[in-house]
Amino acid sequence: MQKANFISQRLKRLFDCFDDSMIQSCFEGVYGELWCDDEQKPGTAVIVSGDFLYLAGKPGNAGEIAVFLQDKPNAVIVPGRDEWFGMLDAACGHRLIKVQRYHMRAAKGGFDTKSLADLADKINCPQLEGYTLCGVGESEYRECLGSDWAYSFVSNFLDYEQFRRHGFGFVVKHGGRVVSGTSTYCYYSKGVEVEVSTSPEHRSKGLAGITAARFILECIHRQLAPNWDARNMASVSIAKKLGFELHDTYTAYEFKE
Repeated sequence: MQKANFISQRLKRLFDCFDDSMIQSCFEGVYGELWCDDEQKPGTAVIVSGDFLYLAGKPGNAGEIAVFLQDKPNAVIVPGRDEWFGMLDAACGHRLIKVQRYHMRAAKGGFDTKSLADLADKINCPQLEGYTLCGVGESEYRECLGSDWAYSFVSNFLDYEQFRRHGFGFVVKHGGRVVSGTSTYCYYSKGVEVEVSTSPEHRSKGLAGITAARFILECIHRQLAPNWDARNMASVSIAKKLGFELHDTYTAYEFKE
């Protein structure tokens, strides 16, 4: 496969079956790489965007696509057709499984900003004494970059300056360390892809909801659409509490644990 130097309408049409902000980001030249079998007459194409791979067109070139996955143990592979699974699974040593994921979008009536503000303010409740909420500055950026669980908060940016110009995030700290947060995983002209996570030892305290509420309020302020890709029903539940609705359910492939 060859890296596409120009994203033609023919290539874009191969991805018509997808509805994903990260594909839009790639088309705008912001983030992600587009590869295809033939730039002039493309039949098969793949977008590589962080841990996400989007497979479009006629299933093929599985061996070459498997190379993209060699250093991505947390890869999420999103196929345009289910026929991709057999050949790609074989190329990856039969280590793939099918999972269901969920695209969440803002409700038609928009977000309830008062409810979001009230949720973000829960950081001040007595049960969370010792926890503080703040924006992602340079020190938080560098701490997340060196963290296993928070790495994806900032990993899709070249450096802090690019993050400062195009991304933003909010984290909760405890004992001076980042323990939960919501940040920009990817961006495009009209919105952002949301990344939410909490360190294992600080879960079940509502911290993810607090940081996400503050993040969405900032999206509203910046007139950006927040896109939430939920991996499981727990993530769906958090998103619904924030004012998101289920947009669609889709099948993805991941590596077996």
